[in-house]
Amino acid sequence: MQPGVQFRMVSYFGKPCDNPRTVARVQSNAIACLKSYTKDYANAKRGDCSWLEFPSAAQISFTEKGFSTHAIGTRELKPEEKRIMDARPRDEKQERIDILSDGSTMYYREKRYYAESDAPWLGCLSDYVAGKRITWNGRTLKEGALVIDKSIKGQVELEYEYKE
Repeated sequence: MQPGVQFRMVSYFGKPCDNPRTVARVQSNAIACLKSYTKDYANAKRGDCSWLEFPSAAQISFTEKGFSTHAIGTRELKPEEKRIMDARPRDEKQERIDILSDGSTMYYREKRYYAESDAPWLGCLSDYVAGKRITWNGRTLKEGALVIDKSIKGQVELEYEYKE
C-alpha cells in the first residue's frame, strides 16, 4: 500500500457496505485514509484522515482482491492444559472459610499455581500472558473453558477490496 491507492470497505462485522477509501499515509501498523471531503492526499492534514489500524499479522489476511481483518480466535484446551486445570489446588474447608469470611486464600493459591505452571494464561481472565488468556464465555463446567489465542484468526471483522 502506498499513498493514493484506493480501496473500499465491503463488509463491516458481516454487514455489507460500500465505503470508499484513499490511502494518505502508511506506517507499519496502520493506514491513514482520507475522509470523504478531502481530495488531496499529498497535502492532507492530521484531521483530514481516519486511521485503519492493523492488528497483529495473525489477525489479517490478504488476497488478490483485497484484505480482511479478523477477531482474535479461540480454541479448546489442549490435553496438557486440561491436566494443569484438573490438578489445581483444592481445599474444600478453606473454600468454605473464604465464602463465609469474604476471604481470598484459595484465589491466591490458584493464582500462584497457574503463574508457576507451564500454562500461566489459564489463571488469567482479563490479562493476556504469552498472547493467551482463558474464557468461559457462557460455557458450562461440563463444556469447559476456551483459550483466547492471539495467534489464531477468528471471525472476519472488516473486509476491503482494492479499486480497479
